[in-house]
Amino acid sequence: MEKDKSIIDLISKVKLYSNIDSLSIIDYWDGDLCAIGFTQGNKLVYISTFGFLNEIIPKYYYEFEILTEKIEIFSVVKTADGVTLNELLEDMRSFFS
Repeated sequence: MEKDKSIIDLISKVKLYSNIDSLSIIDYWDGDLCAIGFTQGNKLVYISTFGFLNEIIPKYYYEFEILTEKIEIFSVVKTADGVTLNELLEDMRSFFS
């Protein structure tokens, strides 16, 4: 997987600090070096670092999405922009619980 350093660092931190069991990494955005996804069951978190690459403290944009089984598409249920790692991890824990 070829990704920007900001995404590689994020993946390591999510694995280390998330405490979320059965979390899978998904890359529907292989052409976007600043985006990655995490899934569990029918839930997806899309995360982008684009727009924050020059920040001293890493920040993120995210979308929480739920798979709609009848039509097999993801519906966005929440978005946030410019969040810190701690805010992102806290929101992910809540979303995946």
